Amino acid sequence: MPATKATQGLDGWELGLRALRACGVRALVTMHERPDCTLVNQRDLLRLYSIVDPAPRVATCAWDSAVFIPDADMDRALRDPSIDPARKLILPESARSATALESVRNAAPARVTYRRTGPDRFEIAVDSGAPCWVRVLESFDTGWRATLDGQDAPIFPAHGMAIAIPVPAGKHALALEFFTPGRIEGAWISAAAALLLTGVVALAWRRAW
Repeated sequence: MPATKATQGLDGWELGLRALRACGVRALVTMHERPDCTLVNQRDLLRLYSIVDPAPRVATCAWDSAVFIPDADMDRALRDPSIDPARKLILPESARSATALESVRNAAPARVTYRRTGPDRFEIAVDSGAPCWVRVLESFDTGWRATLDGQDAPIFPAHGMAIAIPVPAGKHALALEFFTPGRIEGAWISAAAALLLTGVVALAWRRAW
């Protein structure tokens, strides 16, 4: 594997159906029996299951679908069977005070399309008659940056692991991109070290002659 490749792994068969749907899993290959999933095919010991109604990779969520939970209670909320994380957003309490948008009744359903222009970049078009949340099934990290119509936009952890961005009513262009933390600082340090090394080598060469 190249040094720039990042991988994350989970044992999918250990996740419940609710968690699989919330993570956007569409198919599960395992040697274990999963009576809660739909068996599609089986060959020898391997079973192929289909996950019904998984959450899409990028989706809009109604403004009032958010459930705000204190950080200390996040684990309990994720285990609460009455909350469907594939259809509702579980957000930290800080997200409530950081957003001043208000819900609008009887608004037309929001529409969203997206494309990946690179491994670390989403370009998302949102058309909504009311404020909404855009939820992206991507691991939340401090390196993610969002812009809405070219302006910086706040990012919140959804379900403690995904990404949620508040979007006002109307048509908007949303961009989500990951920047490796410390990348710029590291580049400057590397450049300075290279210059210093060049100077040391040049000085040693001059003294040798």
